[in-house]
Amino acid sequence: MKNIVRIVTDARQLWPLYVGIILGAVVTTATTLLSPFLIAYATEMVVDMTTGARDVAIAPLVWLALGLW
Repeated sequence: MKNIVRIVTDARQLWPLYVGIILGAVVTTATTLLSPFLIAYATEMVVDMTTGARDVAIAPLVWLALGLW
């Protein structure tokens, strides 16, 4: 742990890059964790549309597809 603190203090001018890397990792992790929920919701929506439990609407499916892209 001392070595990590020493590296960070010696390279103070690189802090914007550290922040960018941390934010990128957090966003990547969040989207990875969110995708199964989007897939489940889209599947539920399509099943409901085919069984008649929900009105057919393409716009929500397009938004879900864009969210998964």
